[in-house]
Amino acid sequence: MIEIRKNPTYSADLISGDFKVIESNENVIAYGRGEKIQIYVNLSSKVVETAIPHGNILLNTYEDYTNNTLFPYQGILIEVDKNE
Repeated sequence: MIEIRKNPTYSADLISGDFKVIESNENVIAYGRGEKIQIYVNLSSKVVETAIPHGNILLNTYEDYTNNTLFPYQGILIEVDKNE
């Protein structure tokens, strides 16, 4: 995470970007930072489905990611594709 934060492409969004709550599954915390970063964290012990935009996954607590599915306690940080 520190490496991503120091990257000039993402640092402005992560350090000083606006915080925006994103509506999601009741077991998922989802929020945006700045213009291009979104974070999704499953706080439950179950697999959950939630709408997650396409983009470049910068950080993932699991090795794999399946579209719109978060595994138990999985967290992902995404650079969102603004063309969608």
